[in-house]
Amino acid sequence: MEPSATVPHLLPGSCTTTVPVLRWNNPVSLEPVAMGSVLLPYVPEWMALGEALRDSAPLLSLALCRGCFYTNVHHFGRQATATLEAQLAVGDCLAQLHWYAEAIAWLTDAMRLCDANDVKSRDCMALLGMVHLQRQEVAVARTVLERVALLDELDEGPSAMVTLESLLNVAAVYRYSGNFAPAIAIVNSVIATAQSNAARTEEDETNWQIVIQNGWFTLGLLLSCTGESNKGCEYLYAVFRWRLQHFGVNSTRTWRAFSAWFWCSEQAGRWAIAIEAGRLGAAVAIMPPTIGDWPGKVCVTCAGAIIGAAFAPAATGLYTYLQCQGCAHLNGTVQMCPPARGHPLLLDENIS
Repeated sequence: MEPSATVPHLLPGSCTTTVPVLRWNNPVSLEPVAMGSVLLPYVPEWMALGEALRDSAPLLSLALCRGCFYTNVHHFGRQATATLEAQLAVGDCLAQLHWYAEAIAWLTDAMRLCDANDVKSRDCMALLGMVHLQRQEVAVARTVLERVALLDELDEGPSAMVTLESLLNVAAVYRYSGNFAPAIAIVNSVIATAQSNAARTEEDETNWQIVIQNGWFTLGLLLSCTGESNKGCEYLYAVFRWRLQHFGVNSTRTWRAFSAWFWCSEQAGRWAIAIEAGRLGAAVAIMPPTIGDWPGKVCVTCAGAIIGAAFAPAATGLYTYLQCQGCAHLNGTVQMCPPARGHPLLLDENIS
């Protein structure tokens, strides 16, 4: 049944009002999604809320950002700054949900509309590059992400936060392609620069710390890939603890770090160390039931959520592309990891 043209909306105040929903239709679902001008003052707040919820509630974030996009299209046009910002946010949400084909469609369309010299164009390129990386299109991802890093360095300077973030993306794509030495060099440089910048200014201290922690996360994975598993796992665990403190126990970002630490520790046989076994038990005890077995990862073959044990195809690096059990037999696998919940180690009554 076609939805009604008039639906109730709760405004961010103490009263409820009914406003018309204008007929700017989604070309796929044909749903009327643009809101009337009476609600325009609230669109920036809804955009901010959608961006804040992207990690913890990506579906709600997508709904908010998409509604803001269609509303901005109706009132301001396709090339308005607010419209393009909302379109990028939608593409980011789709990528977070692993809906990569849809994300590429939204982001490619945004690239077509962005001014090539606008910073939004580079933001869009960076998102596209990371989506291509998740789709195993490593060569395409490398080309895009290296270009973004170069443009950021030319426009913002080599020590700017945006440049360092772009360089971490380049290091990530190098790790996925097995170029570990240059990736480690890039990450060490990024961490040193971010630490120096953080020491010189009290502004953006939290944001600089996020860059540093992201650098340690990438470095931990790289070291685990190059035979320094103990050192690498310590970095990953430190990032997990930091994110737990700063982003909270319900943040997917927190459990992505845990998942990487757990995988690398399992492959390195670190659970024989009593302190590591204790860390695992303590972390699993606070793991929310809403967090999946492998946060941030989906099966590289079927794109479905990985439930239970995860498998790594032989041709991929450590903790890059994973497979579910149902698809693992399609490609020869060399690594398997049980989920943290129900890990055999935790069945030991001495582990809590």
